[in-house]
Amino acid sequence: MVEEWTTLETLNAEHELIGMYISSHPLDDYKLVINNMCNTQIADFGDLAKMGGKDFTTGGVITTVRNGMTRTQKPYGSFVIEDYSGSHEFTLFDKDYENFRKFLYKDYFLMLRGTVQPRRYNDKEFEVKFKGMVQLHEVLSSVREMTLTIDLETLTPEFVKKLSDCVAAARKVKKGEATTDLKVRVVDSKSGVSLPFLSKGKKMKVTTALADLCDEYDIKFILQ
Repeated sequence: MVEEWTTLETLNAEHELIGMYISSHPLDDYKLVINNMCNTQIADFGDLAKMGGKDFTTGGVITTVRNGMTRTQKPYGSFVIEDYSGSHEFTLFDKDYENFRKFLYKDYFLMLRGTVQPRRYNDKEFEVKFKGMVQLHEVLSSVREMTLTIDLETLTPEFVKKLSDCVAAARKVKKGEATTDLKVRVVDSKSGVSLPFLSKGKKMKVTTALADLCDEYDIKFILQ
């Protein structure tokens, strides 16, 4: 009996065969983090001059890794990381390679923090200096509160049913995955009055379905 491919294996096969993802994107499970906790897209690194002096937080999935030795026999590593906007290759040397080599694996989902700074010996050129890397599943599990801001006119029976179903599903997850409290702020745009509510019951997991629902109804939210 042949084992079925995992979702990631299927998506990788699609990407290798035709150069793009068809059924979904590997980052979809982390869409909320990518769209709301990152201030930079991977494609932005194609022009470092425009990013000069900028502190960045970005995220994506590693698609290629290469480890090697320089001409002076010092180890280095390069990796290609991709998000919804595109892909970019980064290379790590010396201390940076020592500090972050544990994250350089294909199919690792990462959040990257750092700055774009002038090169030491040529301030007309810029380079990326990483300050931190963390796996996206750890970022997602560290979210303690999700606050939705919902306009009063959006609270139709249809929407309330969809939201209730999403939250119920987000609470029926594996032990340890439900780490987030849901808060809702209902706003009456006509009067300017807003009322805060805390969803009673168990904690939930921040899910792609909830992200899609927020996109569908143009609902703003904050992750903390």
